[in-house]
Amino acid sequence: MTEAAPGNGMRETVHRLMPGLWRILADLVGFWSVSANSGSPMRQTAEKVAGLFRHAGIADTGVTRIEHESRTSAPLVYGHAPGPKGAPTVLLYAHYDVQPADASKWTIGHPFAAKEVDDGTDIRLYGRGAADDKSGIVMHLGAIRAMLDSRLPSRLPAGVGRSRRLYFASSKELWARSYAQAVLARSGDPTLLRALADLIARDDAFVWPAVEFEPVANAIAVTFERLGLLRDPRIAFAA
Repeated sequence: MTEAAPGNGMRETVHRLMPGLWRILADLVGFWSVSANSGSPMRQTAEKVAGLFRHAGIADTGVTRIEHESRTSAPLVYGHAPGPKGAPTVLLYAHYDVQPADASKWTIGHPFAAKEVDDGTDIRLYGRGAADDKSGIVMHLGAIRAMLDSRLPSRLPAGVGRSRRLYFASSKELWARSYAQAVLARSGDPTLLRALADLIARDDAFVWPAVEFEPVANAIAVTFERLGLLRDPRIAFAA
């Protein structure tokens, strides 16, 4: 018997997992996770996402919140799968919150009831968050399950680590962008710093003054430390 090439095995695994991942995405669309609405079941949605990754094999998964200047974030989902000492870390990010939706203006089904539509050439899934960004959560989930199911990590070259960290934010514009910009600003990388300077010069809408994003980024780093996901903030900011 000829052993299948790693690429073929991974492709077969992904094809096998796709129907289940499709159902998971449809289920997540049904969660009314609108962070701008105080009555939304954000905690329930966060626990659902955490459970999916816990079931997939990321045992160190949980839900937390970040507090800063008397403000508290929506529930944040995190997960951590440690690799060998000294191994590089891969950070996976997505968000489970969605924008409000007016059902009366929804042209295909209901915004929080996933609907499949076959246009003759492809089957599409419609619903709030089906693309932005619950599909991103399911994509990460599928990648982790495919790697574990196909035993891909055992075929990685020696010295390549398998440490993965997940950070699924809800109030993405504030928390995620603040942390990302802080990492970029402190990287010391000339190319990244030139790109940031160019964005600041053009007054890009997604670049904030340091006085705004630094305190939030520091609050996030403190939370990561408390969870044991970050031993030294200076390392993360320099990565």
